[in-house]
Amino acid sequence: MHIDPNHHRIDFGDFLEFMGNIHFSKGEIDEALQSFQDALRSRQVDLGEDHPELANTFRNIGDCLSDEGKTEEAIAHFEEAIRLKTLDPEGGDERDADVLTIQGILHNLHGKQRDGLECYEKALQLMVTRVAHKKERIAYLLHLIGCVYLMSGEHKKAMKLFEESL
Repeated sequence: MHIDPNHHRIDFGDFLEFMGNIHFSKGEIDEALQSFQDALRSRQVDLGEDHPELANTFRNIGDCLSDEGKTEEAIAHFEEAIRLKTLDPEGGDERDADVLTIQGILHNLHGKQRDGLECYEKALQLMVTRVAHKKERIAYLLHLIGCVYLMSGEHKKAMKLFEESL
């Protein structure tokens, strides 16, 4: 049986990304950031610098940097995630929803919550009408929208969206 050595390397990048997601979900931001950065390096070797599959890793790094208060670095990673997402010719509605979501995050980092909310709502509409089977993605968008309402002091709206996301 012939084993392709590159196949294992790509799996290693996936493993590192998975580990980063676990650390992030547990609030272990430093560990998550390290795992995502390692995953990015591994994937860049395998896929090249401009592969659309790198977009999610850039976004995950941006999330970590944002949580650490490193806004400018986070913005650069989110912008790169958008650039890479738009290189995917087969991404369709899901890609478009991802781009809108990241644009919403960028608006929020720039203090433009209403613009961010508009992006999230457009992304949610795309997901609900065209990619409805992606329930976890829809829940994530409901959560993001709830966060905007929470930050603006609209607690009842926020709570309703948080409950719906669950």
